[in-house]
Amino acid sequence: MGFSVPGQPQNTAPRGAPVATSRAGGYAAPTTRQQEAALATVAPSEPVKYEAGGEEIELSPELIKAYLVNGDADKVTDQEVMMYLNLCRFNHLNPWLKEVYLIKYGDKPATMVPGKESFMKRAERNQHFAGIESGIVVHNSNNNQIEYREGSAVYEDFGEKLIGGWAKVYRTDRQFPNYSECALSEYLGKKGNGEVNQQWSTKPATMIRKVAMVQALREAFPTDLGAMYAAEEQGVEEPDSLPQGSQTEPTFNRRPRKPKAPARPDVEIIDATPNDEADPLAALENAGPESSDMQEGQEK
Repeated sequence: MGFSVPGQPQNTAPRGAPVATSRAGGYAAPTTRQQEAALATVAPSEPVKYEAGGEEIELSPELIKAYLVNGDADKVTDQEVMMYLNLCRFNHLNPWLKEVYLIKYGDKPATMVPGKESFMKRAERNQHFAGIESGIVVHNSNNNQIEYREGSAVYEDFGEKLIGGWAKVYRTDRQFPNYSECALSEYLGKKGNGEVNQQWSTKPATMIRKVAMVQALREAFPTDLGAMYAAEEQGVEEPDSLPQGSQTEPTFNRRPRKPKAPARPDVEIIDATPNDEADPLAALENAGPESSDMQEGQEK
């Protein structure tokens, strides 16, 4: 049984339905999914400005479509562009430094992935970050032992087989490090036809070590990295470079700095060694007979 408050509009929405309220305290009509999608595709009238790593970045939908789409730029939707723009903006990521990618192929949904460097940069900005250790897990067929080692070197010619990766992240305010261990079989990247993709087939040890590092960093710094997942975790390949654009070159402005003090003017160095011009007695002693007769004539 419902009731109404005098002076307030009555809520007629079905029980259990989400209800939105206005700032004045009254009820507003709930928006549909179509309306929410339409609102998400509204492009800003001016480029969005934000700060990333001390730089002022300007991004617009036109700039993103022209330069920052890896794959089929003509297939990316306005909604995906806006989602990418807001991902860069709210996470303070610089796409020109390959800190985040927008990947689109065919009619499949676009994938937005941060680069590994963005994880490390965010961790280093945290005052509690105290370092990271990472490596791989290999099986040695000679002694049938599993070995954990730092780095990403696998010596297959000596009977070693890569089976996983590991990482430890240390914080100054925690007693134990955040540890992550990943199995190669779980994250091995494959193409649509089931074949292993190029990155995982040519450098699998580097890739699985990276996955372990990203997971350990995210668990150690959930506030800074909680919503960021690497390309390898999403089953896509991280692009090696930015896509080639066809329009004017992008620009971004550096934050203004205090003017430097003017350079000190050049100072001429004077030799302080006594000479004839500086010492009048020495000048008289070195003077010839003609100068002495001239001086006597002037005295008379």
